Amino acid sequence: MTQQGSALFRCQGSAPVHSVIPLALQHVLAAFAAIVTPTIIVAAVCGFTPEQEARIIQAALLLSALDTLLQQFPLFGRIGSGLPIVMGASFTFVPAFRAIGVDMGFETVLGAQIVGGVLVMVCAALFRRIRFLFPPVVMGTVIFVIGLSLCPVAVKSMAGGEGAETFGSLANWIVALTTFAVTFGVGTYAKGTLKLGGILLGMVGGFALACGMGMVDVSGVGSASWFSLPAFMPFEIVLDPAACAMIGVVSIVNIVQVMGELSAVTSASMDREATDAELSGGMMATGIVGAVAALFGPSPRSPTARTWASSPRTRS
Repeated sequence: MTQQGSALFRCQGSAPVHSVIPLALQHVLAAFAAIVTPTIIVAAVCGFTPEQEARIIQAALLLSALDTLLQQFPLFGRIGSGLPIVMGASFTFVPAFRAIGVDMGFETVLGAQIVGGVLVMVCAALFRRIRFLFPPVVMGTVIFVIGLSLCPVAVKSMAGGEGAETFGSLANWIVALTTFAVTFGVGTYAKGTLKLGGILLGMVGGFALACGMGMVDVSGVGSASWFSLPAFMPFEIVLDPAACAMIGVVSIVNIVQVMGELSAVTSASMDREATDAELSGGMMATGIVGAVAALFGPSPRSPTARTWASSPRTRS
């Protein structure tokens, strides 16, 4: 591998622009669905209008960017992990948020989210004392179970999205399987930078096919504004003890997921274990942004994608 190419896999490396831009675009697009989907699910349960849904999706994207920047460039050396990871809204909270949203409303969801964020911050501050509670076998098992539980979400999305009029149609499956085939083929058989762009090429291929089949409607794009700021506290915040307790438990599960993802990234890209400072810093940033996110509406954070899939020693 050339010196410029290996810079892509060094934390302080200076990589060429022609390599950085497409990879950055790929990770933004790959993370996009994982960031907006939990928000869309909760918005649907709570009966949001299209305008309300758009606002909290906007806030989710901006706060995910903030959390990602904190992970890359830790604040005060303590808030953020300093590891190459992209953060987004967490699917871990979706079942609990749906239950709370149906019974108590979105305002109660936001109140419980603040409590969950504070709990994550407390765990991060006390991390060295509670580290023994999270051995690798526990983290790995929890991440495996979370991933397995999300399989139905992926299948329903491939079928067209739950509740869609065309759910399960042949056209949806053709686009979904074509996207998968392109992504898998490029990621498996291509080499170099092209291999890294498998997800982006799969999305481009799937989108092009969907356009050709008349499945894409861009009529609303022209009337939409180019820029707008998210609203501060667009919803009332309600603290309910039962809801806060439920989200507190789920927050502990999300902590394990964050720790596991940070450990996996460190192992794959740096060939070492994550330090306690990196793990606690990553958790602290996640807790702070998760609590602040409740003031704007979106869901708590978790890792959605990694910028370093493997270290230079495994690259072709």
